[in-house]
Amino acid sequence: MNPQKSSTIGDVAAEANVSVATVSRALRGLPNVAESTRRRIEEVAERLRYQPDPSASRLASGKSSTVAIIVPTLEGWYFSTVMAASTTALTKGGYESLIIVDAVDDSAGRLVDRSVLKGVDGVILINMALSDSKRETLQRSAIPVVSIGMKIEGFSAVSIDDVALGFEATSHLAGLGHKTVGVITGLKWNPFQFEVSDRRLAGHMAARSHFSLVKDDDLVVGGDFSMVGGYNAMLKLMERPERPSALLAFSDEMACGAWLAARSLGLSVPEDISIIGVDDHPMSELWGLTTIAQNVTSHGGLAAELLLKLLKESDDVGDIEVETTLIQRSSTRVV
Repeated sequence: MNPQKSSTIGDVAAEANVSVATVSRALRGLPNVAESTRRRIEEVAERLRYQPDPSASRLASGKSSTVAIIVPTLEGWYFSTVMAASTTALTKGGYESLIIVDAVDDSAGRLVDRSVLKGVDGVILINMALSDSKRETLQRSAIPVVSIGMKIEGFSAVSIDDVALGFEATSHLAGLGHKTVGVITGLKWNPFQFEVSDRRLAGHMAARSHFSLVKDDDLVVGGDFSMVGGYNAMLKLMERPERPSALLAFSDEMACGAWLAARSLGLSVPEDISIIGVDDHPMSELWGLTTIAQNVTSHGGLAAELLLKLLKESDDVGDIEVETTLIQRSSTRVV
């Protein structure tokens, strides 16, 4: 027996005595279709078991129902968590996600020029820096763009106050009596052009001056935002004749790596050195790590919600600055 032929949009149009365009508009919920006509078309489509072709619908509407999420790397808990949250929120909003890993600004710009803007309805940038020319390219495209972590002129952003974060973390250590504070930042060679590390360091430096802390340049070491990087940075800091009594790491992963390095040197946390991190990584509570908590999952969800609002042609939704919270655990103490 031959399989039953699938009904087409033309079959629905003929049966309902309307044009194909009217069927398309009615089934997509678009305006300018009489309610009685819409109900008749829906009844016919159900009776004929008509299933719209998603690709055809996208072509007809001029929309791809796809959002590009551009990240500099898939490594690290922060990026994977933010990306997963954005993807989940976009899916709930009826959009697919196109994940693009792009470590270098110029490469990201070429992708934007060649393909991304032609095949997506919006873009989410996760801690991606853009040159002026690439930013202007995105602006000319009129495609909604939301940035996470880094504020980019002309686009909405979800971010935290990293300068205030650096100041608060250092203030916590100074308030416990620490005068020599080591810092583990991101990379000194910065291929991703992260602004986050620089802003946190600016906050630390302001607090260092405010509380008259030791100001040696070799108290600041790059840690690659990784556990291994934190481990190696801590070993370098501990080579100083005057070891720091406290450490600020710009991520919890680096803080935990530093903790392991301290242990390898026979040091105890917090008896020999206090450690504070940033993020409130899921493992931080298990370690007893004092940290500046930022709700990373909410960053991804909020960015997706901002983009969905922009895709609905709402007014400029502006920026969202997410609050951070100091969580004191057992890794810091009074000296």
